[in-house]
Amino acid sequence: MLERRPKKILLWVGLRWVGVMLLIGMATGCAKSISAASTASQDSIPVDGVAGFGTQCPYGELGDPQPVQLQAFNCPINDPSLQLDHPLMPLILQADCTKDEVTVRSITDTRIEARWKALPDGRFFFTMDAGIATFKDDGAGHADCQTPIELSVAGLMKCRDRDHVQLEVDATWYPGQSLGTEVNLTGPRCALPASCNLHGFTTLKQCGG
Repeated sequence: MLERRPKKILLWVGLRWVGVMLLIGMATGCAKSISAASTASQDSIPVDGVAGFGTQCPYGELGDPQPVQLQAFNCPINDPSLQLDHPLMPLILQADCTKDEVTVRSITDTRIEARWKALPDGRFFFTMDAGIATFKDDGAGHADCQTPIELSVAGLMKCRDRDHVQLEVDATWYPGQSLGTEVNLTGPRCALPASCNLHGFTTLKQCGG
């Protein structure tokens, strides 16, 4: 003969199950809210201005930096677009497929040269100070303002041989951020939101790819 459970125990078990289902529902609702907030934070505005990337062959041929269109993300300012007074500092990339290295050089008065190792599959990542950015207006009333700017790159080198390389460059600039390089600002300092970043993508062909 089966033993019948007391009604109080059955009631307690039922209430506990309802509580668990409510918690699951709350968690699901929170996850949806976080996802929506994350998507909302990715709102973007156009940038009136460009960056520039070029390549250099190991035997000396230097390609002119090509303009890279930019989009501003997470920049809640009082203007429909973000306007650069001057293009961002152009940079030259040189890949060495025998050493799995990427060298980055500047071609302006601000001297920059750095070298990073690539992964065996050709991917490379680096972060560096990229000089000064000058904006026509930061949306907070500062005209012709300046700010140091940091650059992070995630890239891929596709090697045909040692010299002929296709470089995919996914770049993000962070106004107001710096790894510590001293810069001489000659105008008012910009007051862009700390979350603001500029993004661009380009494909380069070293020695014709």
